[in-house]
Amino acid sequence: AEGTPLRPPRSPPPMSSEFGLQPRRASFGAPIHLEWSLPWPRATLAIRVFDLDGAFVENAAIGIESGARGALAWTPNGLGPGVYVVSMVARSRDGASVSAARVLRVGTP
Repeated sequence: AEGTPLRPPRSPPPMSSEFGLQPRRASFGAPIHLEWSLPWPRATLAIRVFDLDGAFVENAAIGIESGARGALAWTPNGLGPGVYVVSMVARSRDGASVSAARVLRVGTP
């Protein structure tokens, strides 16, 4: 809706989404269970991993077509021991997007 100088436009309510990973502390080479819930019936997801400096480390999944709910088993073979940020970005067919991030700790083998 358009606003006026006396009445600013309303912001749309935030879209709800959920993103989780289990376990949050993983052993090297152990599978991680990722799951999500989205505000649309169909979306395309990208799940990427970054180090704490914000540098890209690896893709967990790119271009996944998903329904409103989904799950994926991912084995982070390219990650050494440390703390990482796992980021999910979901985009609906009309271009709207939501994102979420979770911390993952990877231990030694």
